[in-house]
Amino acid sequence: MKILFIIDDLGSGGAQKQLVSTVIGLSKVGHNVDVYLYNFKNKFFEKELIKEKINIIKNIKRKKGFSPKVISNLRKKLKFNRYQVAVSFLNSSCMYLLVSSIGLPIKLIFAERSSYLNFQIELFAILQRQLYRFANHIVCNSETQKNWLIDKVKIKKEKVSVIYNGYNLDKVNKKITKKKNFTYKLIAIGRIHSEKNIIVLLNALIDFYKRNFWIPNILWVGRIDDPKYFKLCSSIIQKNSFLNKSWKWYGERKNLISLISKTDALIHPASYDGLSNVVCESIILGHPVLAGDVCDNKYLIGRNKRGLLFKSVDSKNISKAIDSFYKSDHKQILKMRENSIQYASKSLNLTKAIKKYDHIFNLLAK
Repeated sequence: MKILFIIDDLGSGGAQKQLVSTVIGLSKVGHNVDVYLYNFKNKFFEKELIKEKINIIKNIKRKKGFSPKVISNLRKKLKFNRYQVAVSFLNSSCMYLLVSSIGLPIKLIFAERSSYLNFQIELFAILQRQLYRFANHIVCNSETQKNWLIDKVKIKKEKVSVIYNGYNLDKVNKKITKKKNFTYKLIAIGRIHSEKNIIVLLNALIDFYKRNFWIPNILWVGRIDDPKYFKLCSSIIQKNSFLNKSWKWYGERKNLISLISKTDALIHPASYDGLSNVVCESIILGHPVLAGDVCDNKYLIGRNKRGLLFKSVDSKNISKAIDSFYKSDHKQILKMRENSIQYASKSLNLTKAIKKYDHIFNLLAK
């Protein structure tokens, strides 16, 4: 089947990573897949597509905001290449695809990668998703978002599917690390932005220090998306000597497996997620996760099965979760690791995700 995937760029974001793995997976099972980009400033994942000989169509916007030129260019590509299915990732891509495909015999799939919690006012989220009514199918990567689309946006149940992020588990070492000693290091992975709740985590560490007179080392990996927020976080760190000593900004990195393996757990205080790549990847590696009880984290992590959940808006609750983790004995940590490997094999397998996409394509082709 001839398929076009549409996204803004190939930056280091979660949606981009999911798109790349999905496109490569579909290509390997025989689909003819192209990727269309309209804001090609960030090339973080470009080499992975080039390596697999995926055709990348670039139409660079010169200005920020809505661009009629993207619509006209995308329409020409849809028409000339005669794609049978087009899949859009992210909200702006959905809009461009919807308008540019009017009157064309092409099936539209909108891939929902985020959460309604992204909006401070839920009504705005509902209004924006009214565009989804025009899609032939919607693919969410979380049960939480699927249920919200059905209950609040009133999308028909049969038009919405859930496909969890898929990963190539063959590349992952499934041997469970049985190290008994803590490194007293936690890793956090995410762009530096208020949505990632970094200040709440800093306050949690301040509370932890007041009670314990020490804190674990924190490795924060991710690009700076909001310079003002980064400056604010840095000022809090500099004002507290114990934070200044223990907190390290690592920037964008590709060797995440190596970094994760050198720490005791992932800490993920984000206020919302679609289905977090970093949480999934930590679980695949058999690495415990401390994360906010938002969206589908309760399914990914379970209740103390693959890590610990906390209230992401409550710094003291995060502090207590860190405390509880470091008071866990070796058997509890080993059980979390074993549960993670088993869960990943069953629920986060790329082969399973590709089969689900294939099933949707076949239904739309009828």
